[in-house]
Amino acid sequence: MAYCKECIEKDLKIAELTDTIKSLKTKLRMKERKEEEGYFGLSTSSSQIPFKENSSKETKNKQGGATLRTPRIRQAIPYRRDCR
Repeated sequence: MAYCKECIEKDLKIAELTDTIKSLKTKLRMKERKEEEGYFGLSTSSSQIPFKENSSKETKNKQGGATLRTPRIRQAIPYRRDCR
């Protein structure tokens, strides 16, 4: 079976275009995932995660991240001279 030159060129062009479509779909999927999950994906800290569109207004106004606590400072041991 011999193919004509035009048919071979057409097949090569179709293969090239399907590869291009496949790579563009991959890029689009990555971009959509980045927008959904945030820039760092699953490693994004809770303060940087974008809010969902259907979340309540109260939830959107909350500050993210860890809660602030008072630092636990070790108490100094009083110096006693009679312990020598």
